[in-house]
Amino acid sequence: MRYPSKALSKRCHGTPTIEAMPSRGHGLAGFRIPRQIRVWAPYISLGLLGLVVLTVASPVAADSFFTRFSELEIVDGQELISNGSEENWHPGRLVDGTRLVADDDWRLVMESRIYWRSDADVVLLQRLHTSNACIGRHQFVLVPRHGFPLASRPSETCSNEIIAMRVSHDEIELDVALRRPDLTHVTLRFDGSALQETEILRDDSNAEIAGAGPDVTRWVGRSPAALLDDPSERRRFETIMRREELHELVGNTYLYTRETRLVGDILITEGCRPHNCPVRGVIAIEVSTGRPYAMIYDPEDDLRVFGGALSDLPEPLRDIAREWVP
Repeated sequence: MRYPSKALSKRCHGTPTIEAMPSRGHGLAGFRIPRQIRVWAPYISLGLLGLVVLTVASPVAADSFFTRFSELEIVDGQELISNGSEENWHPGRLVDGTRLVADDDWRLVMESRIYWRSDADVVLLQRLHTSNACIGRHQFVLVPRHGFPLASRPSETCSNEIIAMRVSHDEIELDVALRRPDLTHVTLRFDGSALQETEILRDDSNAEIAGAGPDVTRWVGRSPAALLDDPSERRRFETIMRREELHELVGNTYLYTRETRLVGDILITEGCRPHNCPVRGVIAIEVSTGRPYAMIYDPEDDLRVFGGALSDLPEPLRDIAREWVP
């Protein structure tokens, strides 16, 4: 086993540093990517003048890698093992809280490593899932100079899309994207022991409500998720439903089942809930007026209609309702 030189290690003990894993030539903007995973080198000094925002690279499934204070190894994509260092030797020790339930749908990968305080590094893990119900969760691992690595709980937030990372001496913050109409993102905050998650509410108050004509027809061929990710469209649909119901509509149309299309004067787009497709949703807008409609159907519940009574809905929507509820 090879370790970072003590001279290099001492030189970096006071400055938090982030290193991305090799990614076939792609990495963080401004980062030099090491040619070999086992070569330790700091690539960016964040400094201690304040929090620094940066984009984080895609995760890479590496078998083993170094921090300043331990060699770590992901075994079969299912658990993290710490071997320690010359000063703190503990070969083959499982990092508690990182072992996955034996399931081929889940795998553990290393996202990035942070040379943090003088006495501790941090490794950011991702628990990736093959489904679209929960894409992935994040987990922080504190790697101390002395003692054994300590893992935080996995995040409750399901997302593998990192927007930004901020590092200071006191904490590490990670902003992750989440497809919810009421949120801009979720901030994960790790202080070396505990993980906190904060939902950052979206403010659409400055967006104008989408209008008629081209404001409607621009969505032909697009997905329901794209439509409801637009602030002006969220403002439109918040005129007929509560924000909680709009969030539910996003989830129940996330799996795109039919092409967004024009049926006469009505734009219609449909979808269903991933892994529970009997739960469905439909979104509709009248082209000439911009008037919105929506329906949500759960076989274990009643059909819910927004924008008017069922009898007041345009005929194409009533046809869909008859298909759902014979």
